[in-house]
Amino acid sequence: MLTRYELTLESSRAVPPESEWAYPLYAALLEQLPKTVAESQHIGDRTPISQFLRCDPDGTMRWHVSLLGTAAEDVIAPVLETNKVYHLRKLNTVLQVTDRRKVTISSVEDLLTEPHKQKRKLRFCTPTAFKSRGEYELLPTPERMLQNLVRQWNVCVPECSIEDEDNEGIFMLTRDLRCCGLELKDRTYRLKGHPIPGIMGTLTLDNRYQGFLAQLVNGLLTFATFSGVGIKTTLGMGGIIEEPLK
Repeated sequence: MLTRYELTLESSRAVPPESEWAYPLYAALLEQLPKTVAESQHIGDRTPISQFLRCDPDGTMRWHVSLLGTAAEDVIAPVLETNKVYHLRKLNTVLQVTDRRKVTISSVEDLLTEPHKQKRKLRFCTPTAFKSRGEYELLPTPERMLQNLVRQWNVCVPECSIEDEDNEGIFMLTRDLRCCGLELKDRTYRLKGHPIPGIMGTLTLDNRYQGFLAQLVNGLLTFATFSGVGIKTTLGMGGIIEEPLK
């Protein structure tokens, strides 16, 4: 149902990588796919995929690619499993895969029955933003995050959709989901030469629910580490990892 790959990459050029390299990496991935699949990604009939690039303090590049649903798994997983080189043509750079790791959640049941964590610390590894009425919204409030995650969930897991026609469901899910730690900074993401405002940093959430609601919120936050959150997660924005609490 959900598969996340983490590929460690080495560059052919001594150029410090940027998170914006995720977009040409995505283009390089599309080059490896069947032509009909690659074309569908461009015209909007997309196979659900989320990806971003992060760089460790020592310069190590880690490319996170999440396949959201069986359609993505069927067509994209074979490339991610076997391809060893990605050509970033516009950057005149070749990236070589030196390590490959994979995490899989096979069913909705597995996602919703994983051990409940009351507090979770999420790191926004690449610039993250939301959009409402044509305007960028930067603060990752629990309401904005869960609204976005529910929309993505319903696309990726239509057989178990979360119905919320009047937004009462989102209110119920966020009522006892509290922010208990916040460390954010502004960061612009440049996409095709255009700057998009966003934020990076950490957010710690306290899930005070009990029973099924606690498990549902917990599952959605785990889903976020696969799907990303906010706008343009296919193109490298909104990448999330979970960090251990101290």
